[in-house]
Amino acid sequence: MKYLDEAGAQREAVLARLSALPRKILELLDHQVVTELVFHELCGDHCFGLKRAAYIVDNPDFDCCRGIVGFDAEESSADIEEGWRDPLQFEQRVKSLPFNQKVRDLSYASVSKNNSDYVVKELGRQLGIVDPAVRSWRIKNGNYGLLLFEHENDASHAGMELLDNGLSILGFCPLF
Repeated sequence: MKYLDEAGAQREAVLARLSALPRKILELLDHQVVTELVFHELCGDHCFGLKRAAYIVDNPDFDCCRGIVGFDAEESSADIEEGWRDPLQFEQRVKSLPFNQKVRDLSYASVSKNNSDYVVKELGRQLGIVDPAVRSWRIKNGNYGLLLFEHENDASHAGMELLDNGLSILGFCPLF
């Protein structure tokens, strides 16, 4: 994962992409694919360069987790900018990706209401993510967003903070 320790050009580029996301979200408010676009933007090489990741919503009130969107760098070869220009084509392509389908079919017990270590490992097992890392943040209606991703050893504190800030933007995106 390209976590960014330094205040160099790479960090500046990520910050520029993150700061452009609210405008892009507002431009596509009427499209159901906004969440997928934001997630692929965050996971892709221009931002955090994740290898494989899943966005999951954890609802402790109903004791369940549900997969929202998946990203696999090997499957996702299209230019994200093209996706923002043609969201309908992007939506069709993303829906056909095997890892995304696997994430979308995911349903399990709540991470926050149950033994979180066990549930995270089980979610990782179901998705084929060995030794999954997880980030969690509050979203609307008492839910939590979860990022389950393949663990990389180069995660710095500064990079994790930047990742958490980027993930919080997903809290403004619709869930379908």
